[in-house]
Amino acid sequence: MNREKSFNILRTAVAMLATILVAFVIIILISDQPVQSILIFLLQPFSSGRYLGNIVETAIPLIFSGLSMAILFQTSLFNLGGEGVYFMAGIVGSIVAIWLKLPIVIFPLLCLASGAGTGILVMLVPGVLRAKFSANEMVTSLMMNNICYGVGCYVLNNMMRDPAVSTLVSYKYRSAAMLPTIIKGTRVHAGILIAILCAILVYLFLYKTKWGLQVRATGANAKFAKYSGMNVTKVIILVHVIAGAVAGCGGIVECLGLHKRFEWTALPGYGFDGAMIAMLANNNPLGVIPQMSRNMAAFLIYLFGMSLIAFGKALSIEAGIGKSPYDAFIFGIMNCTGKGYAQIRWGVDGFCLLAGMVIGGSWGPGTLVSLLAVGKFMEAFQRVIRKTRGKRERRLM
Repeated sequence: MNREKSFNILRTAVAMLATILVAFVIIILISDQPVQSILIFLLQPFSSGRYLGNIVETAIPLIFSGLSMAILFQTSLFNLGGEGVYFMAGIVGSIVAIWLKLPIVIFPLLCLASGAGTGILVMLVPGVLRAKFSANEMVTSLMMNNICYGVGCYVLNNMMRDPAVSTLVSYKYRSAAMLPTIIKGTRVHAGILIAILCAILVYLFLYKTKWGLQVRATGANAKFAKYSGMNVTKVIILVHVIAGAVAGCGGIVECLGLHKRFEWTALPGYGFDGAMIAMLANNNPLGVIPQMSRNMAAFLIYLFGMSLIAFGKALSIEAGIGKSPYDAFIFGIMNCTGKGYAQIRWGVDGFCLLAGMVIGGSWGPGTLVSLLAVGKFMEAFQRVIRKTRGKRERRLM
């Protein structure tokens, strides 16, 4: 293992440790039973086979979201449109699963195709705006999330709503459209196989094809790629098409694998999670699946991170400690890996993003405190690393 890989693993491990410590501090301050909450957060996911199955089933949409973000990050694009893609793909795929009648094998495939097509259409909006008009893809994708949510809720309420149920849910899916469970005693479904297949296909595209080389070259240096004769505009649009298709598949797979009807009344929240998954995997499509990580250290770090992501959100809320510790963990990984918030221009874009989070209520005041604490810690850690590297280089000279 070379020094760069060792440093990346160390940096990720330190980031997880730092953000977990910040999360623990918040838990201690606001929880009535902090010790019990921390033990549940760390140990309960591995205490039984059913809980391990829950990790796998919760990891399925995260794999799709991480794949989508990894493709975008390979091109140095920070697009958070996965939220809207998941919601809208679930709506369109659910319409197919409710109203059509098809054989048991063809039916799920058509639902997947409809979800992927919807994801492509949604992702094309920020993709074309970025490629043709140099619009900030993060801003336009966040706007598209709200648009998709509004349109999806309108369709759900006026076209798909089951009047026999008091809550806002759709009619039931046809049984032939559902994804089968593959492990008895759990809810692990065939979506995990689809996710692994997508990861392999994306890896082959990025590292074994001419277009994949152009994608990586554009991400490394777009100006150099352009002067080398590559059509950067087409590359950006192509990347958004593939990312949208992957995220769209993830949205409908989640619906058909775990639910009997469309039940989302809010954005599912996979955008930031997918960004962190991609960063933990170092934007490697196969690294998004923990079993395919290339070394044991990376595997253990990624598996622990995946388990915290899969259970952190639900357990932190159920234990009465709120969502801020989970958000602190997410932001810490994104901040330290240098491939997330480092790409945001901390001027107008950064101010608007934080203001939108506070006003929109998705991230509260506790999260902002976490952001500052984790950010300052990681800045200090990175300064120490840079000084150490500088001393070593001077000694070698």
